[in-house]
Amino acid sequence: MRSEPRRNAGIGQRFFDQGEYLAALDAFEQAYAAAPRPNLLLSQAATLKKLYFGSGKAEHKAKAIVLYRRFLSVAPKSDLTVTATAALESLGPPDAGPATPVEGADTAPAEKPRTTLALDSTAEGASIQVDNLPPVKPPASVE
Repeated sequence: MRSEPRRNAGIGQRFFDQGEYLAALDAFEQAYAAAPRPNLLLSQAATLKKLYFGSGKAEHKAKAIVLYRRFLSVAPKSDLTVTATAALESLGPPDAGPATPVEGADTAPAEKPRTTLALDSTAEGASIQVDNLPPVKPPASVE
């Protein structure tokens, strides 16, 4: 993977770990567009699954199912096929109703219409400050 896709995948993973699922999805999509690697399909699908279980939006579920299936078709011998299959099964049938978040599960907040600014820096000791918000270490996602 070239440096820009790898960088975007890393940014996506950091946003995912921070629970910033929309920003993570955007970064994973950019990485995949530049370097279509099967693991990036899995990253996108996992992010959409988090968004679905947090919001119950059927569009997130439908996209996650498509991406899990695509991953399984392009990487059938991957070490991650068991993980992908289990994640796909946990979403249930494609036409099932909205998800009910499981109490205590790690879920994403419901989405509101918004604009998100995602910033990153590779400079050592960098911090990012937008408007009157306190400075934060990169990567940063600001609404």
